[in-house]
Amino acid sequence: MKIIDDLQPKTKTFLFGGFMIFLASGIPWWVIDYETYSLSHINSYVSIGSCLFGALIMGLFSDLRFIEKIGTALVAHMAAFFVKLVIDTQEDPTNHNLFPFEMAYYLFFDGIGAVILVSIGSLVRKWIR
Repeated sequence: MKIIDDLQPKTKTFLFGGFMIFLASGIPWWVIDYETYSLSHINSYVSIGSCLFGALIMGLFSDLRFIEKIGTALVAHMAAFFVKLVIDTQEDPTNHNLFPFEMAYYLFFDGIGAVILVSIGSLVRKWIR
């Protein structure tokens, strides 16, 4: 497609990496209903793990700057969470009534993990080169 071909390589990496993290971390949430969902449910851990694995892959293979790699992982995971939020609140408006705290929980663990894994991925990338 002409539009995709005109994008800069960094923009393609940001969009593709972000979309893959969005899908990988969102699907575990989207397949369960709100009654099953909780912060300690296994699917939440799979979602966080997918986000962090995506951050490691971005650290290893991406030419983006350090903060862009972390931001890509965090934004993609929060976008997946917002899709879950919309799905669940359409089912019942009282679902996720404490969503800012859920978001803070995910951002905290995603942020710490993403910084560590992007650092490791970037160091390995520099060491291999």
